[in-house]
Amino acid sequence: MAPFTIIAFSKFSFFNKFDIFISCLTISTIRRPASCAKTYRLESTAGIAALVCKAMPIDSAKLAIVEAVPIVIQCPADLELSCSADINSSSVISPAFTISENFQVCVPDPINCPLYRPFNIGPPDTTSVGKSQEAAPIINAGVHMLAIAGRMGINITLDDWDRLGRDIPCLVNLMPSGEYLMEDFFYAGGLPAVIKELEQWINKDAMTANGNTIWENCQDAECYSRDVIYSVNKPFKPNGGIAVLKGNLAPDGAIIKPSAASPDLMVHRGRAVVFESIEEYHSRIDDPELDIDETCIMVLKYCGPKGYPGMAEVGNMGLPSKVLKKGITDMVRISDARMSGTAYGTVVLHTAPEAAAGGPLAFVENGDFIELDVPNRKLNLEISDEELAKRKAGWKGFSSPYERGYTKIYVDHVNQANQGADLDFLVGKSGTPILRESH
Repeated sequence: MAPFTIIAFSKFSFFNKFDIFISCLTISTIRRPASCAKTYRLESTAGIAALVCKAMPIDSAKLAIVEAVPIVIQCPADLELSCSADINSSSVISPAFTISENFQVCVPDPINCPLYRPFNIGPPDTTSVGKSQEAAPIINAGVHMLAIAGRMGINITLDDWDRLGRDIPCLVNLMPSGEYLMEDFFYAGGLPAVIKELEQWINKDAMTANGNTIWENCQDAECYSRDVIYSVNKPFKPNGGIAVLKGNLAPDGAIIKPSAASPDLMVHRGRAVVFESIEEYHSRIDDPELDIDETCIMVLKYCGPKGYPGMAEVGNMGLPSKVLKKGITDMVRISDARMSGTAYGTVVLHTAPEAAAGGPLAFVENGDFIELDVPNRKLNLEISDEELAKRKAGWKGFSSPYERGYTKIYVDHVNQANQGADLDFLVGKSGTPILRESH
């Protein structure tokens, strides 16, 4: 019998119970021993996404990750597997399998959403994670994939993300980059149709959870609407995905989604209007006395993994009312925060190191000029190295208001966005064996 494969999807600090539920449902096919008569399949993660979210938020992005970049734990071929699940029961999506007599492997229960039982039955199949480009164009997927790779001991960086996704066009006419919704994407053919279009870039031999390669799963996929899913030869937009920016304002990188940004702002120089916190932003943004216009660059600090634990989706700051009244709908905005995948705008996110970690973002002052150059991947604060060092020396540091409990542990141990924003003591590790019973 061929090796049995199963998805292993880790729970991170910014996942909630709903996310675990959706992630559990993304198991495509559980491959059964020959003695089992039936195989069960959830046809497409895009279909599940269509039920719960209409555009392309991070919940949908995580579904796409699981389908496009399968992460599996592979059981050695010499271990005999036997199916202990009742194939006629209502729990066929989460059966239990036994290895020999005393080793049990459990798939997460999609109804009650418990944490999966940790197991270690062989090395992860890292083929697709190490070589594929399938998920590179998804904005919020970046931080998740970096964290997952870190747990598996695979060295993937933002530079790899930019390299893999830079030349791939945008094929899907989906909000916020386009006009259609997630449900339309599903009925147009979903992710399999897109993967088929990306034939020249993908690793066709990457194994998936149903025992077939990703190309075997998608080579016959059909596209039912070219208004939603475009072809590589005639893409929706020439450039898609994310761009990774670097410079003295983001030494370890920052990201922007060009397909959802204003083309005329892709190269821009503007005066910084600084908000030291999200609370200050809310209190000042509509103040008639605020010195700001559409040429300025809005800067928000202390909203990264440490500064705003969980790295909240507040990076897509709303424009000041005085600018909106002119009919202006977009400005350059920079922060160390995240934003929803449904958001539109010229928004620079995930700036690393974050302000709370002493990154250069902490030292930006009102009136400074900032240069954004997306085609050349640059993000620079126009001050001298000497002035930057002087400001850093005078920085009073960041004091977290969380002094106890899980949040303190999180703040003390969370990595930066360019490292996946996972907890440092979990990097290179996935799952802990249960050595003793609790009773």
